[in-house]
Amino acid sequence: VAARVPRLLLRHRRTGIELDIVESGRDPEAPAKDDLVRAWLELSPEVPVFARHLRAWVREHRAELPRDEGYPNSFLLLVSGFWFLSARLGLSRSSRETGLPEPSACTSVSPLPSAAEILKGWLALLASCPSGPLMLDMRGALDRPPAGCLFAIVEPVSG
Repeated sequence: VAARVPRLLLRHRRTGIELDIVESGRDPEAPAKDDLVRAWLELSPEVPVFARHLRAWVREHRAELPRDEGYPNSFLLLVSGFWFLSARLGLSRSSRETGLPEPSACTSVSPLPSAAEILKGWLALLASCPSGPLMLDMRGALDRPPAGCLFAIVEPVSG
């Protein structure tokens, strides 16, 4: 499946770190998306570790999550992880306008579970859809997925 925006994927040989490079002029929302991710990563030391675990899981299962069959891309799955931290672990409330964490609403979940435990909880949530269709909207604008969907993620920058 072709990306909406041309991108270059690189992997650093020694560390294995993968870079996903997009020409900023091609995605005018890239700075806002970067701000969203940066703000969530700065909330707690466990959040970047959880994000790395989540992204590794997505890379490992990329073939099982084909975009042409409606599965979300890795950015949206990361956003769903931030939603999990907010809605299920109470780490912070999200701004209804931007999806950014509200610093004044940061709750001290002490201590947060380990990144591996957070990942297990996130995967369990995605696998279970406990009370019917699951809507992950960090802005809180929508409360139900579109008809026929069991699961939906609303991208907080572009909606």
